[in-house]
Amino acid sequence: MSKEGNFESLLNQEFRWPKKSDQPFTQSKDWERNANIEEHGHGRLVLMMTGYKAGADLMVERSRRSGYDRDTLVFPIIFSYRQFIELSLKYVITTYGQTVGVAARWTTHDLVALWKTFLNVLEEYGIDDPNKT
Repeated sequence: MSKEGNFESLLNQEFRWPKKSDQPFTQSKDWERNANIEEHGHGRLVLMMTGYKAGADLMVERSRRSGYDRDTLVFPIIFSYRQFIELSLKYVITTYGQTVGVAARWTTHDLVALWKTFLNVLEEYGIDDPNKT
C-alpha cells in the first residue's frame, strides 16, 4: 500500500466519542501503581507545582538528546515552566499572604498580576525586592 493510501486511511478512521460510562482512570489493587491525587488543596498544589517543574526538566533533558524532540517539545516545555511559575507564585501568596492580609489570587493566570501580589507579600513582611523588579 502506498504512503498516500496509509495517510488517507488514517484520516477516514471511525472516531468514537467518549461515553458517560467510560472510565478514563482506574484504581489498581496494587497501591504502588496508583498516582496520589492529594485530597487537600495545599498538598495538591505542591504536587502540581513540583510535577510541572519535573515534567519540564525531563522534556529539556530529552530534547538535549534529540533535535526532533527539541522541535516538538519546545512548546510543552515553555507551557510547563510557565505553569510551574504561576503555581509557585500562588503557593507563596496563599501560604504567606494570609498572615499579612494579602488575599490569594486563584482566579487569575496573569503572571504580572501574581508577581505584583507576591511583591506585596514581601513588602508586608518588610522584605525589599532584591532585584528591584
